[in-house]
Amino acid sequence: MVPTKIRLLSAKYVLILIPIVLVTLFGSPKAGGTNGWGYIDQNQRMVINPQFDFAWEFSEGLAGVKIGDKWGYIDLTGKVVITPRFDSAWRFSGGLAWVKIGDKCGYIDRTGEMVIQAQFTCAAKFTEGLARVKMEGGRCGFIDKAGKMVIDPQFDSAWGFSDGLARVKIGGKWGYIDKTGKLVIDPQFDFAREFNDGLAHVRMGDKWGYIDQTGRPTIAPQYDCAWKFSEGLAPVNLGGRSKEEGRIVKGGKWGYIDKTGRIVIKPQFDSAWEFSEGLATVRMGDKWGYIDRTGQAVISPQFESAWRFSEGLGAVKVGHRWGYIDRTGKIVIKTIFDDAGLFSQGLAGVMIRNR
Repeated sequence: MVPTKIRLLSAKYVLILIPIVLVTLFGSPKAGGTNGWGYIDQNQRMVINPQFDFAWEFSEGLAGVKIGDKWGYIDLTGKVVITPRFDSAWRFSGGLAWVKIGDKCGYIDRTGEMVIQAQFTCAAKFTEGLARVKMEGGRCGFIDKAGKMVIDPQFDSAWGFSDGLARVKIGGKWGYIDKTGKLVIDPQFDFAREFNDGLAHVRMGDKWGYIDQTGRPTIAPQYDCAWKFSEGLAPVNLGGRSKEEGRIVKGGKWGYIDKTGRIVIKPQFDSAWEFSEGLATVRMGDKWGYIDRTGQAVISPQFESAWRFSEGLGAVKVGHRWGYIDRTGKIVIKTIFDDAGLFSQGLAGVMIRNR
């Protein structure tokens, strides 16, 4: 027979263990326990325990993770399939990922084999079969998946292909080339972005507008900042000030235009992002919420920060913690994380600090 004192002690320890087990099952952080980036599924189950110093979203079944000062890759089960040995790494695209060893970039395949030797000072992901690379002298060109230079390094700057065209900088101005390297839109813009939905936003002087794939202005430069079209609408700013690239905006108000340039959601927001899965994140004052394509606030501004929706969920920050909401605004994954990313291939990267 078990003595009464021992039975009471056992019951006490069981009561202590119950919340620990529940916390573990539901993916909550344990004080003094797990630490770093891991991955959860949409049921809030921690399927890959927090253990990485940083982690990218999954792409083509693999995710880049940082362990110490080196990068490697894991699969969807959390198994390390490419040993951390790179100084930097990016997501897989078209079966290849760029990695950095020392001060040179090259490309690996899904087995981790270096299929294009590290020889570039800078590299980008493959888009539409080609990747932009920068050579020692600072010029940019494009390679194919065999590593062959198909468009000679000749540009002061360049970005990847989108809708069959790539933006390039020559002599201080931006234009566009096709996949043969031919200039199809002469360098004439003070800055330019990639094509999306058949249009690209470009800056002339201090105003932004939109061009089609022939270079014809379809929406005259008139905005103080502008973002790309997504789901038929684009965010634009009136009355603000931005850096030359249009990345940082102070002041003004944001609204949305359609492809004819018609304002369909009047400028009223302090910040705004592109639409994703029918909703867009917007800021009013110091709070973020979500609007639909009519401009109606379907999830009222209430969050300290918010990401776009991906795979049906949006990451939001409440106080100092991140969680996820559904399209009705209901918190479906508790706000218990110190940082959170987008869902991709059923998983999202989340970060937990020891606390």
